[in-house]
Amino acid sequence: MKNMVSDKGFGLLLAAALLCCVCASCAKPYIYDKDIALTCREIHLTQYEGETRILVYSNGKWDASMIKPVQWASLSVCDSDGIGDMLFTYGENQGIARKAGIAIAKDVSKDTVVIIQKGMNTNPQFAFVDEILSAGAQAGEYKEALVSNVFASIDQIESSVIYYQYGEPGPKMPIGGSGWIKSCRFEPDAVWFDLEANQTGERRSADIILRLNNNYDVDFSITLRLRQNAN
Repeated sequence: MKNMVSDKGFGLLLAAALLCCVCASCAKPYIYDKDIALTCREIHLTQYEGETRILVYSNGKWDASMIKPVQWASLSVCDSDGIGDMLFTYGENQGIARKAGIAIAKDVSKDTVVIIQKGMNTNPQFAFVDEILSAGAQAGEYKEALVSNVFASIDQIESSVIYYQYGEPGPKMPIGGSGWIKSCRFEPDAVWFDLEANQTGERRSADIILRLNNNYDVDFSITLRLRQNAN
């Protein structure tokens, strides 16, 4: 009987010792040892407004910012020291699907989160009514009609121009640079071009290229030949 009690007491002491070890292990703070890690690098959102939190793992201070500012979303960094998170808030998307990127960096380590929001417009239409627009020699705005249902996504339209000289096309360049087409603006069913006066004595021409792209599932371009008469 004496030996049995002794064995039982020893077992209790061993259990208590193990419990102390477990408790000591639990009390030890967890230290993350990597510069940057993400639970996901691509997030898909519905077309409705909302917000989503993005968790970042790090062993120190990190920075986060939008790769390219967009009007439809904002980023708020809640905690950028160690394991922290940020809040991505977005509006309703009545246009085509759209994309935004978030860059996260700690020292030389970098990572990216891509966010894609579904759009209500799943069948975009975008075309010039005519292939050629003839403009007068005087300065001013000239209109070309569009067949389009993408007015809610005009911030995703890229505009460029190719000027012709002596019948030969030059390099593609943004509208509004050093050329005689100064800008373009969009309406739901038309696009307006702001032209300088043509004082060269000869008719001049250029190709206007409008590209609709969301870097996701829509990517196509349309071209208009613009001819301006001379005084």
